Amino acid sequence: MDKPLSREPKLFFCESDLGIFNCHRIFDYVQADLLPRKMLILDLYDIVYLWIGKEHSHMGDRKIALQIVIEYVERAFDKRPNNPPKVVHEGNEPIDFAAAFFAWRFTAQKKPIPLQLASDCLSEFADNFPYERLQNKKSLPPTVDTTRLEDYLTDEDFIKVFGAPRAEWMSRPLWKRQEEKKAKGLY
Repeated sequence: MDKPLSREPKLFFCESDLGIFNCHRIFDYVQADLLPRKMLILDLYDIVYLWIGKEHSHMGDRKIALQIVIEYVERAFDKRPNNPPKVVHEGNEPIDFAAAFFAWRFTAQKKPIPLQLASDCLSEFADNFPYERLQNKKSLPPTVDTTRLEDYLTDEDFIKVFGAPRAEWMSRPLWKRQEEKKAKGLY
């Protein structure tokens, strides 16, 4: 007889370190592990949440975390229900989320943020914008990582703006790329 798979909650810490995005499991976790500048994935078997702290602002990492949590559920090998993952923001945790932590302390929120499907949040990330729009950061949605505006150019626009394909431009020294970004209004 096959041993049933464990259905205990699992918590994964998501971080970008030196340009590499990682998710690693946290054992014996507590509510204090939910740091305001971080993102975590909570797997409750029936539902998976991507938790986003109030101070987390790196939209590039947020997009990667959304892609990972969606793929995590799609590729699950444990015959779990096919419930789409949801995004929860710090201070707006549902009861089942809080129940996965020992001695959870709820805090009052002024303006609650409802749960969203991870796929809906991911669709808010546009792949490309016209060069002229990228030069005006105030016109961009909050999902745009303003530290990497060049990533939102089409390949054709990238060559027009920087005079080289992406791979060639990326092989230039960092200081040179930053100077070019400043000169083109993308810094």
